Amino acid sequence: MSSSETSREDRQLPATERRIQQAREDGQLVRSHDLTHFMAMGMLVGLLLMVGPWMAREALQGVGWGLKLDRSAAFDPAMMGIRLGRQTWAGLWLALPMLLGLVIALVGANIAIGGWNFSTKPLVPKFSGLNPATGIARIFALKALAQHAKLVLTVSLLLGVATKYVWTEAAVISRLFAMPLEQSILAGFDWITAGFTGLLVVVFLAALIDVPLQFFKHHADLRMTLEEVKQENKESDGDPHIKGERRRKQRELSRGRMLSAVPTADVVVTNPTHYAVALKYDEATMAAPRIVAIGADHLALKIREIARASNVTMLESPPLARALYQHGDLGQEIPAALYTAVAQLLAYVFQLRKDVRPPQPPVIEVPEGLDPLYPTDKAS
Repeated sequence: MSSSETSREDRQLPATERRIQQAREDGQLVRSHDLTHFMAMGMLVGLLLMVGPWMAREALQGVGWGLKLDRSAAFDPAMMGIRLGRQTWAGLWLALPMLLGLVIALVGANIAIGGWNFSTKPLVPKFSGLNPATGIARIFALKALAQHAKLVLTVSLLLGVATKYVWTEAAVISRLFAMPLEQSILAGFDWITAGFTGLLVVVFLAALIDVPLQFFKHHADLRMTLEEVKQENKESDGDPHIKGERRRKQRELSRGRMLSAVPTADVVVTNPTHYAVALKYDEATMAAPRIVAIGADHLALKIREIARASNVTMLESPPLARALYQHGDLGQEIPAALYTAVAQLLAYVFQLRKDVRPPQPPVIEVPEGLDPLYPTDKAS
């Protein structure tokens, strides 16, 4: 198995938005030659139907004027240049609607499926294309052979339709030569328009098949390997130092919001020095007490300082503080296993608010296995 086939098999992931945008910048868009041919031929047929009679009359007048020669024109060589220039401008004026229509059709066909895109990268010469071996390999590649086969089939159908039309219209062609010049030109435009209409059907069928295939091929060519996706994600994240700085700022913002909630707490449970957990309970809005601030070491000290300055009750309960720090989450309700222990704590705090001071703070015990310092029962 060749490396190209292996690479193709590895590309199983769809292209990311960044990959698609990069492809657009490189000029890689969905394009269909068959759609371009259809749009151009359709515009040609439409213009023949709309301005064909006018073009026929103008052409007839131009031919008539060109065949008229007076004595001065016949014996003055300078008049030949003037007459030639006039005939040239008349021909260009006659062809102008067709040229403008074809330009609009070509631009419209490209914008229709690939969108508008301006890029100079496709104009940069690629010297790898000068390698004969590479060129031969492209010619005989499977995709190229399929494209050549489709082209041969389309051209064969067009030649078949054109041959059949000319064969069946042989009598009409013979009558055209027998008609006066004016009638022959007008009838000839109608005959040509009918012939192009038949060819248009073939080109339409080819475009109908080619457009979905080009969409599929474009997305298949842009598919990515897992390593490419990982590399792009790494590049999108930017420099590791910048990423770390961004995370640090996010943590600082989160920490600032957490510390601002400490004054609203009902109680701060301490270790007393290593851990601090601020709890809040509102019977009307909460199903269980919630952790509004949590921290260890320096952050625990900061929580205690704010609580002390805000007159928030602080109680030392090392087992409960350790259990809440280990199993609780900021902004979440306390673990269900600690409901009883926290209920004892809050009952004491609420009694303090009513100036009913118990003889001493309650001795709070946590269920077995929740205190990280004693993961199992001490007696075991």
